Amino acid sequence: MTTFEWFLLIVVVIGVPLIVAVVVTLWTLEQARQRNRKNRDDGNPGGPVKRNATRSTNETDAPVVTSEPGGENPSSPPSVPVRETG
Repeated sequence: MTTFEWFLLIVVVIGVPLIVAVVVTLWTLEQARQRNRKNRDDGNPGGPVKRNATRSTNETDAPVVTSEPGGENPSSPPSVPVRETG
């Protein structure tokens, strides 16, 4: 391979992906910076946004399970008929 081919190989294999990665990273950081400004609480401008990481244990928050038109519970596995020998 000639020197020019090595140069093109390096530019295509290393240079282009590196430029794409830098552009995507800078865009992502800009989006995160803008999002944090929107989510800030007026009472606590310097602190982080508090979020609940756990679910409530109230029964009213539990999902409602309804049965299928066939009358079976959707959360139970389908039943397989068992043939008795005799």
